[in-house]
Amino acid sequence: MNFFFVMGFCVWMMFASSVLAATARLELSDSQPQHRDQIEVSLVVDLTQEGKALGAFAAQLTWNAAVLQLVEVRDGTTTEFANPLKRSGSGQLLLSQFHVAGASGSVSLAQVVFDVVGESQTQTNLNLSFDVLDQAQTFVSLLPDLHIQPATVRVQTQPELLVPKGYVRLSSHMADTGSLVEAEILLDMSQVNLNVGAYAAQLKWDASVLKFHAVSDGATAAFVKPQMVIASDGVTFSNLNVQGESGLLSLLKVTFEVIGSTGQSSTLNLVFNVLDQANNFVSLLPYLQIEANSFLVGAVGLLDFDNSGSVDFPDFLFFVGKFGAQLGEDNFDSRCDLDANGVIDFSDFLAFAQAFSL
Repeated sequence: MNFFFVMGFCVWMMFASSVLAATARLELSDSQPQHRDQIEVSLVVDLTQEGKALGAFAAQLTWNAAVLQLVEVRDGTTTEFANPLKRSGSGQLLLSQFHVAGASGSVSLAQVVFDVVGESQTQTNLNLSFDVLDQAQTFVSLLPDLHIQPATVRVQTQPELLVPKGYVRLSSHMADTGSLVEAEILLDMSQVNLNVGAYAAQLKWDASVLKFHAVSDGATAAFVKPQMVIASDGVTFSNLNVQGESGLLSLLKVTFEVIGSTGQSSTLNLVFNVLDQANNFVSLLPYLQIEANSFLVGAVGLLDFDNSGSVDFPDFLFFVGKFGAQLGEDNFDSRCDLDANGVIDFSDFLAFAQAFSL
């Protein structure tokens, strides 16, 4: 008796193991995205081993809405189940569809697009469940044999971002009254490796210190002849080029006459209202950094770093601390780059020495 029981049990186990279950899975375009990325999730029911055709389904997909935000639901690649009925809410999507003849093999039900809104190190499970999963024609339920593979999205730490930088390069940071000074508006895209396609910017100055004298194109051919509006205390300018340009962009050159008195100063404020990538015109403004710059009449105002009223030993120590720094480095301070050549070097030291103890 025991022998036949064991044999029967073994035969039943062999038969049971031969039953091939349907499998449902979520195929992620990226399971470890970064904040602000977009990912696509494909809902797939695999009946390859079952050898049956799917005739109807009603499925539910849930997720943490603080991590993923639904953008759109697209048809899957299986045409028999195109245009499913859809209903969505916060962190939830319901889908259903039927087809009498059905489809077999690996059946693609839908493709769901999400924006990644969660901060780094957050995560969410993507939970897929079915209320209906019926075989075609007979509409026998496939749910008892269904196996669902889990999926998780983890938001990764954003790497250090290489950003575009805008700044004003002066032919001189200090000059006597009556002199001419040129300000070149530059946009450095060399670290970002993207083409700029359009921009709109404004340069403002103190009209009691600097008087507008002339304006000319920058050195970047892709952005010559910008649209401009010139006022006594500023110039607004913009340009467009579909193909765009990358690297170090020279956008405009403005020449001033120095009309202020010795010791007066003017900050040159550069602001971008539009900065778009070429071709797709995605905005680069959220990543743009602007380096401040200023012009002063005479040496005392410029080199009196501690505002003590004279260029003295504390100012010397400050200058020495910046010596050798180059444009773009954290230690670089444009006030110490007296010849505006992009590096604080010996020529700047000689100019500083002339003003020392004034």
